[in-house]
Amino acid sequence: MPLSVLYLIVPSYLYADIFDEPIAKLLVEDYKVHIVLFQLEQEVIFRWIPWRNTGS
Repeated sequence: MPLSVLYLIVPSYLYADIFDEPIAKLLVEDYKVHIVLFQLEQEVIFRWIPWRNTGS
C-alpha cells in the first residue's frame, strides 16, 4: 500500500489540450497520477479521473 497518493488538480478547460499529448499521457502513467478536474468559474470539482494501468 502506498504511503501517499498524488492528485493533480487541473482546470477543465486545460485538460483536453494538455492531456491529449503523448508526453502528458506518459507522465501520468509513469508517476501514477490521479487527476481531478475543476471548473474555475463555478469553483466545483467537475470530474475525478483515477490512474489506470494501461499496460503500455
